[in-house]
Amino acid sequence: MKTKTKFSKSTIALTECAVMIALATILSIIKVFEMPWGGSVTAASMLPLVIIGYRHGLKWGVLSSVIYSLIQMLLGGGTISAAFLPGDDQMKWYLAVIMVILDYFLAFSLVGLSGLFRNKEKPSKSLALGALVGTSARFVMHFISGWILWGAWASWFFEDFDKATGGSFGKFIVSHFDGQMLAGIYSLIYNAMYMIPEMIITVVLAIFIGKIPYVSKDLE
Repeated sequence: MKTKTKFSKSTIALTECAVMIALATILSIIKVFEMPWGGSVTAASMLPLVIIGYRHGLKWGVLSSVIYSLIQMLLGGGTISAAFLPGDDQMKWYLAVIMVILDYFLAFSLVGLSGLFRNKEKPSKSLALGALVGTSARFVMHFISGWILWGAWASWFFEDFDKATGGSFGKFIVSHFDGQMLAGIYSLIYNAMYMIPEMIITVVLAIFIGKIPYVSKDLE
């Protein structure tokens, strides 16, 4: 009888994870807002992964996020393959490997850390904390990737930013910073422009989702 109950819980977890991974993938395709320089705010695509972590714990959350990261690699194939185009002096094959690891595998797999707060607080608070940690970890990976790989675009980005906004913020940054510092500032701003709205949307929705009885139900 005990074995049957355990198998039943595993079956429920496996089924829910499959559904949530599919839902996260669909939501990732829906762009709420696309930034003019790249990056987009999705329809809370990270939230299903946060729910998995809360419902079934850290192991299931991370495993599901790893599978989701592999799907995102396939969907982002155009971006990855561009790194291997002949005649591109900016990107080498080994840098493309780093991009895959940071921007896809680690960035999305770490969303599964949301399971760290399972049963630690009230459902809404646990989900909100999990969403904050998971999306923040993704933000950090994108930031590191941008800093290492895309710093050469910094001057263009800030110049175009000034043209779009009619200001002189970009000119100020370029005139006061250079090298790795400029690349780091560029990556921070670039990724924050779409990741911070994504984080806010995910955390706010997580608070409300935590009030739904099915989500907050204790499976143990």
